[in-house]
This record gives sequence, structure tokens and C-alpha cells, in this order.
Amino acid sequence: MRNLIRLLTLAALATFCALPSFAQEAAAPAAAAAANPCEEAARGEMYTRYYELKGKKDAKGQPDAAAQKEAYGIGQEYLTKYASCNDTYSKAVQKFVTQYGEAVRKVGNVAELNDALYKNKDYAKAFQVAQPMIAADPENLSLLIQLGYAGYNAQSLNPPVTTFSPTALGYAKRAIEMLEAGKTPSEWVLFKSKDEALAYLNFAVGEYMIKSDPAGAIPFYLKSFALESPVKTTAPAYARLAAAYQVGQYDPLQKEFTAKYGGKPETDESKFALNNLNQVMDRVIDAYARAVNLAGNDPKVAADKKVWLETLTGFYKFRNNDSTTGLDAFIASATSKPLPAPFTPQPYVPSAAPAPSTGGTASDSGETNGAGNGNGAMTAPAATAPAPAQSTTAAKPKTVTKKP
Repeated sequence: MRNLIRLLTLAALATFCALPSFAQEAAAPAAAAAANPCEEAARGEMYTRYYELKGKKDAKGQPDAAAQKEAYGIGQEYLTKYASCNDTYSKAVQKFVTQYGEAVRKVGNVAELNDALYKNKDYAKAFQVAQPMIAADPENLSLLIQLGYAGYNAQSLNPPVTTFSPTALGYAKRAIEMLEAGKTPSEWVLFKSKDEALAYLNFAVGEYMIKSDPAGAIPFYLKSFALESPVKTTAPAYARLAAAYQVGQYDPLQKEFTAKYGGKPETDESKFALNNLNQVMDRVIDAYARAVNLAGNDPKVAADKKVWLETLTGFYKFRNNDSTTGLDAFIASATSKPLPAPFTPQPYVPSAAPAPSTGGTASDSGETNGAGNGNGAMTAPAATAPAPAQSTTAAKPKTVTKKP
């Protein structure tokens, strides 16, 4: 009701001072009133009643909601009964009735959207209700933020619902652009601050993209971790980053490397290609180490932690002469280090000197070698983790339903 009063204030102010003397002007002789309904005393009385109710204030000096609702009803009746009276009084009533009706519909849509998003988790209904709202107000940042994240919530259902992900992706990207440009929503409905909203929205964009464009999802995951929010300390979120690196960069490079150089003697070109592969591998290792570190003893992610640790161990051993020496220390210190910057594989240029090996970037043990397996034949570890599935354990903000 508070929002309705706020929305109606403009309508009240726009017409409050309009034509207060209608009743006196309408007090024409009875014979003339009978001949012209627009001049009958009843019309003046109806207008006066409408006008008094419309301008009534409550104890706080705000437009009285109950009185305005009654004025709206009288105004509708007035416009129907005196439809032929197209004068300044009727136009003033029409303006109020139109503004009030639009405000009521807007508040009703917001209430319906809140119920669909947060009470019933009916995302089909939510996006249906939101479509005309966005069309009418495409720069409604609060609405863009909520819908931009709603697609991720739908993906997190069991079973996942991805129907709305493409639409939500567009909303999320637009909301990110507006927030980064310095704009703020009229009210924070789902998140508490700009940084929190940007963190969750960037993570959601990564989730929307990870299957269709996993390499493209990586920068969005990294942005989400760079901001202060619960996402930054959520174990499954880093496992998603590791999966994006694996599927988006490591798998294609590993397949290409095996096809070109597998089982063959080292060359400058193959060492350059292996260096690219190792740099991506180091990022996979780093992300899984953070996931394992942050998982701790949380029973909710115990099963996932076991998979992350197995995958991490396989990559770590490959980078460290089939040894796990230093792995525990590496995991323990993982979150104290800056996240590695995103990596763009570079093409080999024959005239250029081979790129230096990434050496010990995978661990602090100092046992990492450049070729990965310590012999002359070129090999690369096959990917051991499955294609990323939708996580249902990533951090989510507490949903808040704003009642109209």
C-alpha cells in the first residue's frame, strides 16, 4: 500500500488544484439544468464529492489511499454519466482516473511478479508478467536485476529449467552495464549493494554461458570473484570456474596437442603448444584448489569436494612428476593468493623463440617440469572431469519479497 500511495502522489498533485469552483458554477436554474445535463446540479455535487475525496490527506499528510480509491470510483461513474460534457472539469477527472488506473495496474503487476518470483517460484509466470513491464520501462534497473538473476534460480531447480536463460542473460548483461555506468536502482530488492549485485549477476552470466560458450564464461566468473560478496567465498563457484577452463580451453588444446604431437619427439613448436596447455592447466589446478579449500568440512558439498580433489590431484601430479608432494600446502594457501588472470592461448610463430615454461606455477614444491611427464615423448593428460552440469549449491542471496 505504501508504494501505491507513492505512485498516486503525482496523480493527486497534478489535479489537486484543478477547478474547485465547479459546484458554484454549475448551480444554474433548474430549467436550464433539465435541458442540459452538463449543467445540472447533480453533476456539480458529484464533482465536488470526487474533488474532496481526491484531495483528502491522512494523518501523515499523504494522499489518503481509501479516499483516493473512492474518488477513482466516483470519477469513473462521472465520466460515464457525463460523457458528453467534454469541458475542463471532465478533462481533469479523466486525467486523474487515467493516472490512478495506471498506478494500480503497475502496483498489481509488481505484486504478481513478487509472488511468482519469490513465493511460488513460478518462473514462467514471472517472465510472462515482466514482459510488458520491461517493454513499458526498459531502463527499470531493479526489474532488470531481478529478472537477470531469476533465470539462474530457474536453472538451479531440480530438474533445471533453462527455458528463460537466454532472456535472463540479456537482462543480466544490461543490468551489469547500467550498474558499471554508475546507475542505481530505485530500491534494492534482491541484493544489498552494487558490488553484491554485480558479483551475483556476473556469476549468473557465467552460468548461462558455460554450456554454449565456456571460454566466454570465464571472464564473468572472474569478475564475480573480484567483488566483495558471498560468491567470493563459495566453494562450488570456483569449481564452476575450473570447469569453464577445462571445457572451454583445456579440452580443445589437449585434443589438438595429442593429435599433432602425441608420442612424437619434442620440437620448439610442440614445447610452445605444451606451454599454452600448461598455463591453462595451472588455472584449472588453482580453481579446484580454491574450491577444495573453501569446502572445508561442509557436509553439503562433501561429495562434490571428493570429485574436485580427485580431479585436482590428477592435474597436480601431471605437473609435478607424478608426485603429490606439496599439494596439501598448495590447497591450504590457495585462497591467500590473487586469482590468475584469464589466459588467451597464443599461436606459434616459427621464427620466435619458444615461450618459457610455466614451471612451478602449478605448485610451490618446485618439482614441476616443462614437459609435464618428464620424458622425451610429448603427452598431455586427458580431461578427467565430466562436462559441467548445473550446480545447485552455488551461493544465492536471501530472497526478499517487497510487498506493495
